[in-house]
Amino acid sequence: MKIRVFEMDYSVPCCGYGFYERRQKLKKEYEHLSSKDIGKMKRENKNLELSEERIVPLFVFMGDTTVSIFNRYE
Repeated sequence: MKIRVFEMDYSVPCCGYGFYERRQKLKKEYEHLSSKDIGKMKRENKNLELSEERIVPLFVFMGDTTVSIFNRYE
């Protein structure tokens, strides 16, 4: 789990919080391959990195703010 704090636009200082999950996913360049092909690649090259960490947003709490924060935190 990863938590990120965002500065919000409001008349008093405030912040929002984003909750994210770290997941290991197959790299995009291997997504088209079948599970058989992936298994064969793993057996042939034990050091080959087939997956990568991706951060997946789960929930964001922002409270009162303006729409401008969506441009700031793309």
